[in-house]
Amino acid sequence: MGILPSLDPSPGVYSRRGRGTSFVSSRGDSISHRRSASIDTPRRLEEGRMAPRPSKWDVSRAGAHVAVDGMLARYVGAGATDRDAASVRSDVPTSRREPLYYFEVRVRSTGREGFIGVGLAASGVRADRLPGWEPGSVGYHGDDGRVFVGGARGNAYGPTYAAGDVVGCLLDRSKKTVEFFKNGVALGVAATGMGDEDMWPTVGLRTPGEEVEAVFAPPYVADEARMVAEAKRYARETVRSGVSDGLPTKDIALDTVLAHLRHHGYVRAARKLVQTRDRANTNRSRGESGYARTPSAQCLHEEELDSMDVSTSPEEAAMEVVDMEEEDRAKVAAVVAAAAKEEKLNQAVECARRGEVAKAMATLAEVRGAEAGPPPARLRLLAACQALVEAVREKDTPTALAVARGDLAEAAKDGGDARVEDAETMREVVALLAYDDPATSPVGHCLAQHQRERFADALRAVGWSTLHGGNEAEDPCTEESPLETVTKQAAVVLRELQEGGCATAALLVVQDYIPAN
Repeated sequence: MGILPSLDPSPGVYSRRGRGTSFVSSRGDSISHRRSASIDTPRRLEEGRMAPRPSKWDVSRAGAHVAVDGMLARYVGAGATDRDAASVRSDVPTSRREPLYYFEVRVRSTGREGFIGVGLAASGVRADRLPGWEPGSVGYHGDDGRVFVGGARGNAYGPTYAAGDVVGCLLDRSKKTVEFFKNGVALGVAATGMGDEDMWPTVGLRTPGEEVEAVFAPPYVADEARMVAEAKRYARETVRSGVSDGLPTKDIALDTVLAHLRHHGYVRAARKLVQTRDRANTNRSRGESGYARTPSAQCLHEEELDSMDVSTSPEEAAMEVVDMEEEDRAKVAAVVAAAAKEEKLNQAVECARRGEVAKAMATLAEVRGAEAGPPPARLRLLAACQALVEAVREKDTPTALAVARGDLAEAAKDGGDARVEDAETMREVVALLAYDDPATSPVGHCLAQHQRERFADALRAVGWSTLHGGNEAEDPCTEESPLETVTKQAAVVLRELQEGGCATAALLVVQDYIPAN
């Protein structure tokens, strides 16, 4: 059985709702990703995206001298010469979209001489030959331990095998290699340049009494998790080696993380990260004169944490550049004022995360200013939803009912529930009122912290749009940081690559790089 699902990338993009994250591929279809439970998730045939996997020996593809019964194959010929050889292959081939495919064969009896071969064969390979003897096939033979790759002359490879032994075969399409195992121990690469075409698990028999049993599904004798880990490591190294020469010298990963922290208001964490980075590389945070570096007016917003945040205050950082032109000094002063508003916005976000809805909205109003007018209907709806949730949490039913009939109804009337997910949130939040014990109800998840985080994200997005431009009512991009955008894009790209036939893409799973908590 294939170790990885061929078309189930399961990137597991971070989601505070705990229900997976959806986004749209280049074809316009919505893709939803969740964390997979194991490395061998069964195929979901009903989805129509996954080809069936080998499950038994195929009687219709068996040689004349092989008797087949499900997983069992037994030699029934005379076995006088190599012309009496026979093989049988699985009912379906391995999928070309699977980066790894592994199966095992238990040797039940070696019969008269133990001329048994285990391997893979492409379409068109004759059934009256052992695997490896014909072009398009590879086989590991038990009588002499030799491996045959498309010809009658084998190469010394591994130990012989006999009754009671378990022979494994691993097809790695990312490396284009075939490797065999004996009783769970890897024997090394047996063949290269394999996997570009359909390949069938195959076993060949040659003398009377030989009998084998296929194992097309876990548990296996070999350590499948180790195979996957090694394949993923190789895929990551391949990607890194292919792009490292073209990357800028600037630490993109660190800067992206900093932008993500700052985007969501985690200023203290971002400042600590900057300070740690600066201690490791003082040349990057200090100018030639030895004074703290202050960025230009054009990039001050991007690099504010990179320079000013490591000082005692933004004002002190600005004053460190004594020879600045008056025009530039005015620009820096404007940025310093914006930084103060950002700090106020961060305070509003923290209030939202604590469930202090009224205080959060009041602080946001200070950030936006009186001239900005009322917040967008969507934020007002989410604020009302959260206020209702907090009232339910405190068992204050009268207040919860008042919020539902007042602020929530008004925000919905103004179009705050235009998004499908927001309308669903509103229905679930209102449904809390129908239960004596809301926490254990089907909508009890609304009382969890992720609901507060969602409100905090929307509030921060509106404040960010006010400070830095953008349509706070319509621009959804302000709700995610560049790191989140890149994460989603990576998941879509990997999915598209897999559907295009790139098996290696299944080894690069976004969720592997995202903590579960």
